[in-house]
Order: sequence, then structure tokens, then C-alpha cells
Amino acid sequence: MDLLEGYKTIAVRDDRFGNNVISYNPTTKDFMLCVNGKIAGPFDEKELTGLRENINDVLHMRKNFLYIEEYAPNGDRKE
Repeated sequence: MDLLEGYKTIAVRDDRFGNNVISYNPTTKDFMLCVNGKIAGPFDEKELTGLRENINDVLHMRKNFLYIEEYAPNGDRKE
């Protein structure tokens, strides 16, 4: 089964930052992101909003990143 089956493209940005696509599945009401051919998702609207806020936080750090040792890259809390 194709990962993007049922998804319809709703936004495309192809600029100097690369090709970014957002697709929506009206049946499942989920969103799929594709950044330069790298697919992420599906996300519901609440998750997409949280992702946007987290990305904005990271961009405002301007590469002055704080490393959070209590969490693994998949979001699991370390013991």
C-alpha cells in the first residue's frame, strides 16, 4: 500500500529552501508533510499545530541550541 494513498496536495513551496509539500487525507483527516522527498506523518491538526510551534521555537534559537538530555530523539523520556 502506498504511504500517500488517499492524500491530496494542498500546499507546495518550491523555493531556495527546497521543495516542501503538505497533503491532506479527507477520509482520515490527517496531514502528510514532504520536505525534499522526505515524508513525515501522518499528523492530525493538533499535532501539526504543535509541530509548527516547536519549529518556531527552534528557529528563534538561531543555532544556539540547548541539548535536552532527558529526552531521546523519538520523544521518549529517559530514565
